[in-house]
Amino acid sequence: MKRDPDALTGREHDVLVIGGGIAGAWTVWEAASRGLRAALVEMDDFGQGTSWSSLKTAHGGLRHLQRFDLAGFRESVAERRALLMVAPEIVRPLRFAVPSRGLIDGVKYTAGGILNDFLARNANRDLREDRHIGETALLSARDAPEGVLDALGSTAAFLWWDAQITHTERLLMGLLHAAGAATEPAALLNRARLERVSPVEGGFELEIRDLVADTPLRVRARSVVNAAGAGVEAVARLFDDTCGEPPLLRGVNVVLKRDPTPGLAVGEKDRGNFLFLVPWLGQSMLGTAYDSGEGPVDVLVDGLIEAARRAFPWAALTRDDVAAVHCGHVPALPDRSEPVYRSSLILGDNPRFFSVLSAKYTTARASAEEAIDQVGKALGETLPPSISATTLLPAARPMAGDFEARVREALDLEMAPDRPSAVRGRLIEGAQGLTKPLDGA
Repeated sequence: MKRDPDALTGREHDVLVIGGGIAGAWTVWEAASRGLRAALVEMDDFGQGTSWSSLKTAHGGLRHLQRFDLAGFRESVAERRALLMVAPEIVRPLRFAVPSRGLIDGVKYTAGGILNDFLARNANRDLREDRHIGETALLSARDAPEGVLDALGSTAAFLWWDAQITHTERLLMGLLHAAGAATEPAALLNRARLERVSPVEGGFELEIRDLVADTPLRVRARSVVNAAGAGVEAVARLFDDTCGEPPLLRGVNVVLKRDPTPGLAVGEKDRGNFLFLVPWLGQSMLGTAYDSGEGPVDVLVDGLIEAARRAFPWAALTRDDVAAVHCGHVPALPDRSEPVYRSSLILGDNPRFFSVLSAKYTTARASAEEAIDQVGKALGETLPPSISATTLLPAARPMAGDFEARVREALDLEMAPDRPSAVRGRLIEGAQGLTKPLDGA
């Protein structure tokens, strides 16, 4: 996947995707896999924004069930299954546990578990056996896994299964590789900024600046999908459109240098907010804390550690345990009380311009399918059915070889302009933080 600006200008595209986070990556793969001439531009590096800052979990919808949002629950279950199917090397089942304290909790969790297992009864259809999601359980001291109840500080625990995306950067790059290898290969370009838009007959003419060469590129597209994340409204305004200035929350997850979990992910409330401590590749992750984004990130991180010390006193976490900080912005409810948990497609005034307000890794594929369905309608074309939920992504796998070999692969094949970029966005070492600088960095 070489950087090739000429591929962007050498043809008219059926659809141009703005934004190279997880929403944009799924959208360009969805378009290319259904036979459209697709392209994607990203202002920074692929996955460099909020997509890089995930807690690396794929939730199956229990949160939606708590809100009696059955449509959201069914969507999350289906999309978790899709992730386990298309990227089995990096998406795996993971057990979660929360404390059950008292009769009310016991009744609530038992009823919720029964309903979850019934509604999610097709969650494992066509999956490899080692990728099956297990049933929920309310466990006492007699049958709970060793150490779980001590860690939760309770006499019973509610256990369920979700999924973990161990290498989120590999999922994103796997989608881009798939789009670039489609029968009609997608044109992909990072470090390219959209600057001007002119409506023309049959679509748009766009001026995009190649930030590497500092040169303008003229691009024609019949339709545009705006997947610019926190910049979605700024892009919409270039099209003389609006998706409404979405309220945003700043979210922080941290990578911890050690894994104090009892062999599974644990959750606990602290002052009304749920925190999760998640085992991850021999280390662990802690999140998520949210604020308005107006103060220093360090204040939010310190607050997260203090909340974790109250929620998980047995872990004895300190600021020194933090190996890396993941920070990004997510769409929120109008009052900014909490993030939204379902992605949405916003249809603009121009019938060939769409904005995707992406909320979660789990449901990004479903939003992409909806967006490309709308593109097909706008172009007056009957597209083949979506295959993105069942098509294996060969490049969505951990890189092989030693550290230096993986850096070379990222530099050679994945449009990384320099070694630090290759590490941060494409190798798991970049997510964990480096213990020493790379040569030439």
